[in-house]
Amino acid sequence: MGNLSRKLASDGCVILAVGLLGCASNTGTSGETHFLCGNTDECRAHGSNLVCAQGECVDERSIGAGGSGGGTATSLEGVWDVVGSTVGYPSTSMVVTLSPTSLLIDNEGGFLHATRQGELWAVDSSYTIRSRVSDLLGRADRHFPATRTSPVDADLGVIPLPLLGDWTIGNEQDCTGTFGDGSISGGCGPVGPGPEWAPDLDEGSVTATRMETRSSVFGTLGGAWTVTSTKGVACQVTIHDATIMGTCGSASRFAGAFTLQYDQDVVHGSTSNGLEFTAQRR
Repeated sequence: MGNLSRKLASDGCVILAVGLLGCASNTGTSGETHFLCGNTDECRAHGSNLVCAQGECVDERSIGAGGSGGGTATSLEGVWDVVGSTVGYPSTSMVVTLSPTSLLIDNEGGFLHATRQGELWAVDSSYTIRSRVSDLLGRADRHFPATRTSPVDADLGVIPLPLLGDWTIGNEQDCTGTFGDGSISGGCGPVGPGPEWAPDLDEGSVTATRMETRSSVFGTLGGAWTVTSTKGVACQVTIHDATIMGTCGSASRFAGAFTLQYDQDVVHGSTSNGLEFTAQRR
């Protein structure tokens, strides 16, 4: 799906996340005391409703209504313009639309459209694939259902998509998965090559286990995670406050470090292999 998608995977990882920084205290011009912070845990010492936003403790109930940071921190829902670049490659862009009933990704190289009716998602996609026996590129157009068979009602914070539960994907249930509170797993049968930017799940599986719980704008996903796959991926991922960061071992093409930060209406991230991207909410 274009240079950004290819570099996003081949240069370093599955990036996920968002973040804000800071610590100490000072006094604003209004005379009101403001506490600086490095994470939400530091803010909780001053009040149970305080969270760390842009290095300052603010009331989490005010963030979505024009509080500190001046944006909508309560949800990632909306239309996002994404621009990415890597040294040696031209900049490229895509548009990502998120809502409780849709996930739409479009760029010059293809698209992924998933729309929801109840617990059934209809998925349409067109993307580039790379031959396993040569370096030739090809196209794939696929249409398939994805069904959440055992919905779980849980807090995912700013993520508007209903993800938790058991899933079957494909017309012949080609892939299955479980998205739980503290563990995520999935695997596929002989489904053939996927997008060249995606992890290889053809006759493979992936497992993510939360080793430690942490506060996060991503709700129950907050924590320190270990991610492994039968195709050699081994990553350590930390989701804390509004930041996701991690490292992946050298045994896979996702080798390297990555970070992604969510700053109200802007998301920006980078990898140790030189990829940088910014997403701006319209």
